Parts: sequence; C-alpha cells; structure tokens
Amino acid sequence: HGHGYGEFEGEFETAGKFYFTNAVKHFQFDHNGQGGRIHKRPKEADIAACHDWLATEISIIKPSVIICLGASAGRAIWGRKVRLLTERGSLRQTSYCRKTLLTLHPAAILRCQDPGRRQQMLATLKADLHLALSTHESS
Repeated sequence: HGHGYGEFEGEFETAGKFYFTNAVKHFQFDHNGQGGRIHKRPKEADIAACHDWLATEISIIKPSVIICLGASAGRAIWGRKVRLLTERGSLRQTSYCRKTLLTLHPAAILRCQDPGRRQQMLATLKADLHLALSTHESS
C-alpha cells in the first residue's frame, strides 16, 4: 500500500470497537492549481455544527477506544483546544470514552513536503495506533 500503514489492514476491525474521528462529516477545500483539492482545517462553527452527530454516533457505537485524528477532532472530543504535538500519544479519559487517543491526521502526513519529516510523522502515527491496539488487547 502506498500510504505506508497497510500493516494495520484489518487490525481495527477484528480487535474490537474502535471509533476514528476527524470531528466533521464535510470539508472545505482550496484548489491546488493542479486539478486537485487541499482540505482546509474545519472552523469552530463546523465542529460545533457536527457535535450532535458526533455525540449520537459515539453513544450508539459505544467504542472501547476513540482515536482522534488531528487537533480538530481533539477539540471536538475534549471540548477545548488541544496541543497536538504535546498531548498526542497517550490514552486519556474523556466524557465520551475511558480511552481516548489524540494522534496525527493522515492527511497532514500526506501533505508534508519534507520526505524525512513525513517518515517521522508516519512513524508517530504508527506508534500511536499500536498503543491503541495494545491497550485495547490488554483490557
């Protein structure tokens, strides 16, 4: 797989109830000049507009682990601004779930222009996902 994290293929489907979120169901974008689109960070109003949907979906699924992809998802779940680089990588209790993990958004990795930094970001995401899996398996 070209995205570099194919090692997780099927892992989360068989391990239990994991809920991945980026906090919003829609996105805004800019054109990149090459026929493609660059996703914009959701605004506070976008996150607020999706809050009821997010809370309802989580209450129906009742996940054992929530994985927040990026700072916007962290903001939606924690109800406050989060500092992605200092708060990521550990499981914490939230009002939605006993085990909630904040990690990098895969799109941020794909947009990174520096190959060395991109590999570092991918390794960080993989480590965070392994933490979620191992913690779930040990409970």
